[in-house]
Amino acid sequence: IWVRFTNLSGVHGLFGKATNTSTREYFATVSTSGAISFQLADESTNHFITKASTNNVVVANTWHHIVVTYDGSADHTGMNIYVDGVLTTTQTAATGGSYAGLENLGSSLFVGLGMGPTTAATLRYLNGDVAEFALWSKELTSFTVTALYHRKGYDAYSSGFLNNPVRTIIKDNDNSSGEY
Repeated sequence: IWVRFTNLSGVHGLFGKATNTSTREYFATVSTSGAISFQLADESTNHFITKASTNNVVVANTWHHIVVTYDGSADHTGMNIYVDGVLTTTQTAATGGSYAGLENLGSSLFVGLGMGPTTAATLRYLNGDVAEFALWSKELTSFTVTALYHRKGYDAYSSGFLNNPVRTIIKDNDNSSGEY
């Protein structure tokens, strides 16, 4: 997701499939300090895993490319946060109980909206702009994240995009030429 914050006052939702504490699936937020938090929830056990970046990885009035990945390991060590193509330093990581895995609870996916912090049922809206939001069905490698940031077609995967403004749509045939 490409994002530009008007200001960093309060907690901003980047994206999420959660509307309250009983329908949490996953969400990402940015704090007043510019730290990014990514949480996965397991509602059948009421447990979660969270990873947060250090402070000041994003600043207001600047476009940032933010990518979060998860390897399916059911542990916060399998979660990564990238900003502008670079893996961030982890500030905190937490596990709330015995997290087993993601569930599909039928929540709608929201872009520019998330929950936070942690288990609070407060919805957080993004104050700024969003472009090129995408989801993949498998974990992106650091090479792929860097390629996406620099707009190279190498090692890219098919996905669905919500583009505003329309900038780049990655498709399988882009991989062969390495260009858009």
